[in-house]
Amino acid sequence: ELMARIASNPGKIIISYSDKSLRETKVYIADSSLFRIFSFHWLAGDQRNFFSVSHDVAISESLAKKLGGTEWRQLISSNATIDLRSQGITGSFKIKGVFKNLPENSHFKPDLIVPRSYLMALVGDAAGDQSWDFNFFHTYIKLKNGTRVDDLRSKFNAWVEDHRHEALQLANSKWDFHFLPIEDIHLKSDIQFELEGSGDFRTVFSLGIIGILILIIAWI
Repeated sequence: ELMARIASNPGKIIISYSDKSLRETKVYIADSSLFRIFSFHWLAGDQRNFFSVSHDVAISESLAKKLGGTEWRQLISSNATIDLRSQGITGSFKIKGVFKNLPENSHFKPDLIVPRSYLMALVGDAAGDQSWDFNFFHTYIKLKNGTRVDDLRSKFNAWVEDHRHEALQLANSKWDFHFLPIEDIHLKSDIQFELEGSGDFRTVFSLGIIGILILIIAWI
């Protein structure tokens, strides 16, 4: 039904506004469809027209309060501009939306989101929809009710093999795509460069066993 890509900006980013200068790490580049797949609660700004310009940004409530204090809503009404400097994102951007801080049990908790169109303007087709080599993005898909993930994976990999057969042969490689349920990401993802630090299911299971043993010993 929907697809959205998101990538984390490498390292820290310096955000300048008025006389304030902040260093932030939870900065991401994403498709606008991200806000329809995930449960973002908008506090200010027009979500329908968001990301129509490559230099629009959305920020979290906590970052808005750091920049604007108690009058943070004026960041939207005054069409405020912030300057960003980092290894990946640089330039002046307009704050077009403020969203409520994501809860602690979210597997990523952004403070600032820049549209993917900014990256397209920066590197062109290298990050386009037809590029198979720009693999910095995590891709999320929302499936229709009743979809069997195993069937989708089989069809998906067959399609890739059919459309990329010559390129894969030349590179002497094989691609195999997997799908991971979103509720499994925090404890069961072993993928490199996850958006934020993940937990480990084996550690939680081991600690649970130890806890049960302690309770049995205490009972005895």
